[in-house]
Amino acid sequence: MLAKDLPSNLSTVDQNDLQGLEERLLDLDRKILKHHDRLLEKSDYLITATNRLRDELQTLTRHLNNQTSIINNTRHIVSAQARTLSAQARKIRSQQEIIDVMQRDIFRLGTWYSEFSGRVNLHDEMLSSRADEIRELWESLERHTRFTEQIAKETYWMHVYTKQVMLMRASEMALIGASASHTDDEDED
Repeated sequence: MLAKDLPSNLSTVDQNDLQGLEERLLDLDRKILKHHDRLLEKSDYLITATNRLRDELQTLTRHLNNQTSIINNTRHIVSAQARTLSAQARKIRSQQEIIDVMQRDIFRLGTWYSEFSGRVNLHDEMLSSRADEIRELWESLERHTRFTEQIAKETYWMHVYTKQVMLMRASEMALIGASASHTDDEDED
């Protein structure tokens, strides 16, 4: 086709050369078309791959954003837990101080109890040693009580007897007095 468009004043050799060149150009053109088609296919593949990579990158970006949000939330949670742990540690320290004070008080109470137990044991020993004295005093008190009761009974009966004796004497005296006045009356008659 190109050979027909060429001017006629060119020599035939040149036309043969041109025709060979034309065939080579056509062959190159076909090769370029093939390469162009391959490039288009590869471009389509690259565009598809790029789109897929873009989608994956967007997915990964969303995932990373979610992870970042989770990490931030976790950081807030960890900070809150750290504050809670710190507060609990302060409470534990204050409770430990209270426990230390209580342990000192318990030790003091133990010392006081030991001293008190020693005193109680000493008093028990004193009471045990004086138990015989107390028993003797109790027996003496019982004897004295019995003796006092006996004296009270005897005193009562003595008063009763004395009253009866006095009543009898008074009766006798009254009889003697009555008989004496009766004899005086008879003497007068």
